[in-house]
Amino acid sequence: MTLSSCCAAPESAATRSECDLARRRTLPSEVLSLIFDETDTETLSAVLLASSECYSIACRSLYREIPNRSTSQKRVQLLQSLARASDPAFHPSRLPSPAQAVRLLSLDFHSANITANLLRLLNRALRATTNLRELLLDFSPGTSFRPTAWCLEGTTFSLRRLFTSIGLDATFFAWLSHSNQRGILELNLRGHQMVPYPSVGAPPPLAPDALPALKSFRSVHLESACTALFLAGRPVRSVGLTLFPLAADATLDTLRGTSVPVRRLTLLCLEESASDVLVSAVAARLPGLESLHIVILATPFSMARLLDLAPALARFEELRYVTFMAPDPPGKEALTIDREREIVAAWAGACTTLRTVILPMGQVWYAENGAWRCYADGLETPETK
Repeated sequence: MTLSSCCAAPESAATRSECDLARRRTLPSEVLSLIFDETDTETLSAVLLASSECYSIACRSLYREIPNRSTSQKRVQLLQSLARASDPAFHPSRLPSPAQAVRLLSLDFHSANITANLLRLLNRALRATTNLRELLLDFSPGTSFRPTAWCLEGTTFSLRRLFTSIGLDATFFAWLSHSNQRGILELNLRGHQMVPYPSVGAPPPLAPDALPALKSFRSVHLESACTALFLAGRPVRSVGLTLFPLAADATLDTLRGTSVPVRRLTLLCLEESASDVLVSAVAARLPGLESLHIVILATPFSMARLLDLAPALARFEELRYVTFMAPDPPGKEALTIDREREIVAAWAGACTTLRTVILPMGQVWYAENGAWRCYADGLETPETK
């Protein structure tokens, strides 16, 4: 039985009734749902017109996960469609609302001009998506220090994951503190702080009992005091932070405030003076770390400097996965596969729990039959060895 035979519109009411009955007997709604999940968007659009039953099932498949549209015009059209989904003038009330089927919504306005009208339209669309669970919302850098969080006001969905560049102001903190958002598990903030935190004499902008389920937190532009607001007392096991000049120690200190030990840590280091002592500073605070990923932007790391990190790695008790990316030194100091192999062997000798290592050349190193190997080893031929 083909998709068209299941869902093509019958020619008469009697035939329609017979076809609906036959379809229910041969293909349960669960099976149709699986079929529609594997159907392309253009075909699903036609399926929506076949029958009310097909509409209900296909609507869930079509609107469950909405990826970012390719142009601003298409994104605006999508928002208009979602905003009108609950309006009887645009959508029959006897049919389920497409907006209520949305579980994941991705909107990237990074290159668009953000206006008040756009934010109002976005607010109406988000209010309609009452069952949303994952939201990816990016604005242009020009809005970094403008109030945009009000586009979330009045929403009733309960998110599990939020990735956004919305600026952190009182409205955003109040929204995060709402009881609807107590189920957030993953929070990725790429926005800027609107004002310094904490303000003298003011209560914490984020309620102490907010985000009780938070397990993963990542930020790009936040100062250490603001980072502490999100980590303190919460069960965060995975953290990603940026270390700014003269603030590395204060930012790393916030990692001690979680209610459970941090197990996975990603750091973007912008402070040149902190790069050599960074691994030992992390080990002093998180000896039970399982996964450590560090990106150094300004400081080249030669083979000798990388070998010098071995004693610091020895302080980790359960470290299994390490990524250390840094600029490659020029000339004769440049890293090679053989030099990286020597570095990895030294690190593994100091930290015996290591399982995989990635160094500046980008090769994934892993232990096999007592030796450390990488993908490049498999490309070698007898002539090149």
